[in-house]
Amino acid sequence: ALEQVAAVASIERVFVIGGGEIYHLGAQHAACDRVYLTRVEGRFECDAFFPELGDRFELADASDRHEENGVGYVFQTWRRR
Repeated sequence: ALEQVAAVASIERVFVIGGGEIYHLGAQHAACDRVYLTRVEGRFECDAFFPELGDRFELADASDRHEENGVGYVFQTWRRR
């Protein structure tokens, strides 16, 4: 799917919305130069996880901490090195 949209000049931005393997493939794709990540505090029962970005990306920006219904979170922007 990412290869197909790369061929359409009018598409400027594509968002990849998981599961885990889809996140992994999207973050490894050569056209992925930015990751918008929401880090949620706490432990939850779930079966999809975002892959570690490793040294391929660097933290470019982070919001202040927010909280909703007692759960804290931060918005982060990561850029490919």
